[in-house]
Order: sequence, then structure tokens, then C-alpha cells
Amino acid sequence: MLCPLEVVKQNRQYEFNVSTLSHLKRIWKSKGIRGLYSGYRDILSREVTCAVIEFTLLESFLRHSNRIYKPKELPGLFSYLLTPEQLQRGVLGGIAHGIAGFLTTPFDVIKSRIMVGTMLPLSLFGCVKQIYRENGVLGLYKGWLPRTILTMVGGSIYYCGLFKTMYLLGIEETFMKNRISDS
Repeated sequence: MLCPLEVVKQNRQYEFNVSTLSHLKRIWKSKGIRGLYSGYRDILSREVTCAVIEFTLLESFLRHSNRIYKPKELPGLFSYLLTPEQLQRGVLGGIAHGIAGFLTTPFDVIKSRIMVGTMLPLSLFGCVKQIYRENGVLGLYKGWLPRTILTMVGGSIYYCGLFKTMYLLGIEETFMKNRISDS
């Protein structure tokens, strides 16, 4: 379901004065079901690569988190929502997600250009070469700042919620047991 929604969203962003339903109908009429899944391999390569980077970084951050900073009590309302450790883990998760988002920006650029039809269906390497010819290395990182900020903020919120949920389910301590090193 991710790919068809992403294709319609990308087309809507590229040509914003046309309704979402009109984009969906146009894609369906011109390309059929394949049109709704254009860029599927690129989404998959971006998501898998991003996940590998993110979880590798997060594991490393969590293992060394107490060496970096020992969290103090949170002021006011925050103390009712999260423990200092949950907030710290959420922020570390957001940083890991933001770094992964930045590093996978070229995949996102390629995916977006394929989905809106501004790039012929080339191999991944062929797409990179075409973007490089048109815009240089920086062309592969178009939109890196909003993507990085969005993934960092979204990742922090997600991980704060994840660790709070794990706490409420009684599994946070077990999960963290082998991940945190005090030395």
C-alpha cells in the first residue's frame, strides 16, 4: 500500500494544481497497476538501507548512552510523560533516524524522480549517472535538510512512544538489559 500512496503523493507534489483523485485516475489509465507501483524497488532499497543504518546506529548509541550522558530528572509535565531515560533513548533514536534519513537521501531523490515520470526507468546506477550529469553530486542530496529534520523529529517522537509503551507493557527493562553499558 505504501507504493501506490507514495506515487500519488509524489505526482500531487510535482503537479499540485491537479486533485489527488485526478492523479490516481490518470496514472491508472495511462500505466495501469504498474504505474501505481513505479519506483517500488527504489522504495524498498531506500527503506531497507535506511533501516539497517538506523538500527545499527541506535544499537551503538544505546550501548554507550550512559557513558555519553547520565539523564537527570525532567522538569514539570515531562516527568509525568516520560522518564529521563526514555527521553534520552527517544532522542538517540531520532538522531539515528535522522542520520539514516540523510544518508539515504539519494535513494529518495531517485525514487521521487522515477515516480513522477521525470526519469526513464533506468538501473539504479543509470539513474545516479543521469542525476549526476544534470546537477552534480549535490543533485543526489536535493531536499536533504527537510528530510533530515523530518526524520529526526519523527524518529524521536516514535522512539519516545516506543520506549514508553515498552515500559507500560513491562518489557523495557528486559529489552535494555543487554544494551546499556555503564563502563
